[in-house]
Amino acid sequence: MNLRDEQLELKDLNYPLYLCSAFASLSQQHVLQDLLSLSCHLTHSVTQPSEQILKAVRIQWWTDCISEGQRFNSPLSDRLLKSIENGQLDKQTILHIISKFQLAAFEDTPEEILEECWADIFSYYYTLIGKTTPQILSFIQLLAKQVCSLLFFEKTTNYNVLKKELKRISSKKNREGFLKALCHLIQLSNRNKFRNFRLLPIRLFVHMMFGKI
Repeated sequence: MNLRDEQLELKDLNYPLYLCSAFASLSQQHVLQDLLSLSCHLTHSVTQPSEQILKAVRIQWWTDCISEGQRFNSPLSDRLLKSIENGQLDKQTILHIISKFQLAAFEDTPEEILEECWADIFSYYYTLIGKTTPQILSFIQLLAKQVCSLLFFEKTTNYNVLKKELKRISSKKNREGFLKALCHLIQLSNRNKFRNFRLLPIRLFVHMMFGKI
């Protein structure tokens, strides 16, 4: 089976996130994958260059692409602009999120702001799919921060904290596939099984079929 462009890009940028996104609703999957890819690019822009000015320039490039509707700069920016034009994404929301990544570029220790940026991305996606209750958004923000910490800073996360917060989500229908897969990533990291990417697809698939969130 051939992968779509948004699947291929996210797979190259972050394999665990790509696997988790495969369990999202098919109708919104491409939007989710492009949002995650954008966040990966912006996070790399903040964490990889050593000079703050270089970080800022890289992030400003994304701001200019989106705000000015610049075409043919990258496949991802073109897909984001197309999603904005057809009403699937809101331009001002995307620009606001990018501006928060820009703030992180000027911090010596940007981890906390980056975690907030990922919380914003996750919250925006769940707003798009209509899961906007305070309980579910509170949980999603906590989950996003832990995912960012695990994937980009390789910090130990605490699944018990997530599990406690999860009890506040009363309806099982709120526990959709992407969220459930992300929770399992945190669970695997607590069991020291996350780093074996060769087995990660199998572990996620089995958990999604038979496991509990």
